[in-house]
Amino acid sequence: MPTIASPPIAEPESTSTTKSKRRQKQTIEERSRQSTKSKSASTPEPASIEVDTALRLHCSSSYLGTALDIALAAVAGKPTQPILSNVRLVTTGKTLVLTTTDMAFTIEVTLPATIAASGAITVPAKLLRDTVDRAPKGDISLAAQDTDLTLTDVQDGDYLLRGLSAEDFPATVPLGDSKFTHRVAAKRLQAVLTGTAFAASSDEQKKILTAVRWQIDADQLNCHATDGHRVATTTIAANPSKRRKAAEADSIAWLLPVKVVQHLMSLIDKMGVEQMVSLEYAAATNQVCFKLTVDELEVKLSCICMDLTLYPNVQTVLANFDYPHEVLVERRDLIAKIERLLPILGTGKSRTIELRFDAQARCIHLASENDAIGRSTQRLQSLSMSADLHDQCWLIDAALALTILKAGITTGTRLRLGLPSTAIEFNLAGDSEQPDLQLEATYYLMPMSRE
Repeated sequence: MPTIASPPIAEPESTSTTKSKRRQKQTIEERSRQSTKSKSASTPEPASIEVDTALRLHCSSSYLGTALDIALAAVAGKPTQPILSNVRLVTTGKTLVLTTTDMAFTIEVTLPATIAASGAITVPAKLLRDTVDRAPKGDISLAAQDTDLTLTDVQDGDYLLRGLSAEDFPATVPLGDSKFTHRVAAKRLQAVLTGTAFAASSDEQKKILTAVRWQIDADQLNCHATDGHRVATTTIAANPSKRRKAAEADSIAWLLPVKVVQHLMSLIDKMGVEQMVSLEYAAATNQVCFKLTVDELEVKLSCICMDLTLYPNVQTVLANFDYPHEVLVERRDLIAKIERLLPILGTGKSRTIELRFDAQARCIHLASENDAIGRSTQRLQSLSMSADLHDQCWLIDAALALTILKAGITTGTRLRLGLPSTAIEFNLAGDSEQPDLQLEATYYLMPMSRE
């Protein structure tokens, strides 16, 4: 009978062998735990865990879009530095402040926001505006990390914008405590600026004339502009909210770039004419700051003014002119007559028309002529005319004359005339379209020379 071999029976391990194996097992388990810790440290945290950022907030996309539209006015088309194409976002308390500048003037817009973490960043202004405009309406969240800004809309859409450090954004110079303050109704300020700004030059070759001169005293606000061919002066009553000390000057004046004036006028259109505009002027830094509210947003427009001492004293020159003749006409009728002469002038450089006064018939004969096209004449009956105006003729620029006449807010216009070689004075006359403004305006138009 075959013998079945039984399996070998293992001999019992010695005590030393058992301890050695246990130590090996513990070593392996310890290494495994260390490896697991190392892998865990290098693995990113889950998305549900919030990562701390330099700036976190959420606000209304509607408010943010409006604020960016306003702030873009101070972003240059071709900035001299990359940072100047950006808007700076800074959190302050329960608000978000947007700031833009082209180094000539600065705009700050403050809007309400829920702040989770304070901070500051700059991002391309136009890109941010376009992103917000295309986002769905509702609350929008902003979070900054280093120089990246992430926007999250109400439909969980995310947008990542590359920016620059807020520390590189140009610092604004504070006005200081020693400043003149004034409050004026937006409607009245808009009327003054509308009646003046058009006369400023747009020619950068005449830099000093691309400005509007402001002057405020205890009784009135006066604005003045000229491009060398026409002069505009408007005045309204002023009531400063803060009286100046007796030792200070009787009047305060500064020279503001017309580009800034135009932006101010645009802001007033948006804010509504029934509100008030606050202005501050600091002579020490030659800065002016306007404060107003647009759609519940607080807006500050500040600017370093131009050198007033370089501005020509046109009023002194005009004061030497003698105006013995006067003609009173319906303003809209005169506008219509001049516009009918324009087609004959064509598209050439010459915009000269002729004004000939006939005191006996009490009428004005207007004429335009172009050798290549033809000739046109118009006749306007005046309301009154000096009896000594006999067949005297003035040559004027039709386009410039129209800008003056259209700036008027009265039914009539009074022309004061001296010699055909001196400026014609235009004054408001008749009933005012806005009698509550009590606006006074005087314009001058230099005559054209005969070739």
